Amino acid sequence: YDEAGLVVSTHQDQVWEAEIILPDVEKPLLVVYKPDSGMNKGTMKQAMENLPEDSSPASHKEVAAYLVSRELAKGEKTNPEENKLSIKDLVVPVVVREDLEYGKGSVRPYIWGQPLDRISDEEQDLLWKDRELLELIAGYDGVINMIDRRDANLIRLTRSENQPLKLIDHSLTFFDPVFSRLFIKSLKGPRLSVAYHNDQNPPALKESPLSSEWQNRLFYIVEHQEALRANLKNLLTEKEIDCIVINAQKMLEYGIY
Repeated sequence: YDEAGLVVSTHQDQVWEAEIILPDVEKPLLVVYKPDSGMNKGTMKQAMENLPEDSSPASHKEVAAYLVSRELAKGEKTNPEENKLSIKDLVVPVVVREDLEYGKGSVRPYIWGQPLDRISDEEQDLLWKDRELLELIAGYDGVINMIDRRDANLIRLTRSENQPLKLIDHSLTFFDPVFSRLFIKSLKGPRLSVAYHNDQNPPALKESPLSSEWQNRLFYIVEHQEALRANLKNLLTEKEIDCIVINAQKMLEYGIY
């Protein structure tokens, strides 16, 4: 905790790279395996403080975050000829596996690219000139209450000309707003830039108007929340799912990120 009683996030998880064989696929697929047993046991050796006892397993949250991106994308009303980014294209697909060496955990494809903390400030500045990209990530992180959007979990792709980034590591998500507020000083990335006055300590919410694209996504989530609940009921608690819907409703009500 800092002097103001706010939590400073410094966690790091254990992860493993592996190759898996898929049916009818000639080459093995390189994947990243993150066991639930390794959460907060990475090289920093410092655990997060006071995570809610009723939080769903990290692997469940990883999969849920991916599924939420798919649901949000159903509300997009863009013309395919406009070649606009979709939130579903940014979030890496994830599955839960229970039969691997270190127990239950999440598995996702390895992303060929560089974490943003390994590229220059000039390259980052150029990337973030894309306001559409900034708002796409900021809105998504607001819906899922992401409290750990560090540069290390934003991957700039090296094998794609049409898509600049992939988003990974969504284990610290789906917390209620009161708990999330404890981490406001650790807020980083596009959500801090778009939704907050980042020159204040702690950062204060500002009135950045929602784009029409985000209004469409959020409206879809609210209007089709029963389908969302059905998709997530085996992954998240009812309270965590409620928070997703409430976040969408509040963002629509106030019209800001």
